[in-house]
Amino acid sequence: MGKQSDSDSEVVAKNLVVYTLAFYSLYYCTSCAVVAGFMIDWSELGVLPFEHKRFSPLNEVGADQPFLPVGAFISLLISFLVWGTLLNLIVVQSTSKAWDYCATSWFLHFILTCIVTGFPLNWIWWVTSLLSSLCAAVAGELLVYYVIDMRDIDLDN
Repeated sequence: MGKQSDSDSEVVAKNLVVYTLAFYSLYYCTSCAVVAGFMIDWSELGVLPFEHKRFSPLNEVGADQPFLPVGAFISLLISFLVWGTLLNLIVVQSTSKAWDYCATSWFLHFILTCIVTGFPLNWIWWVTSLLSSLCAAVAGELLVYYVIDMRDIDLDN
């Protein structure tokens, strides 16, 4: 029995499950920090990662939860830009597959958002989620390239 390559379906499926579970665990940890930091009602925590109806980088003056739109915006940015990029380095470890995992995680997030809170009609959510996912893919690919692919090869063995 030979060594499985990174392209084998079993390896890709296992990495995708690990990537997705780690991504949403970190997303909810980020959301907890945002809820606590912005004093958002804790009942909003369950849907905060999927919030798009009140999604905005600007405060809504007079709203019952004025920092909820900002909190949802910050959670999405941190989750895709920071955690998506680092998970490419830790889980994926392949420059050629960084795009695939980021695109798949964005598509899964889109599907879950549609299931939890309905189809997103807010253009700010679309721009933010697509651009942050694209930036995570590029940054993840560059990070894997410079940290893993470009390391010195020890020839003294």
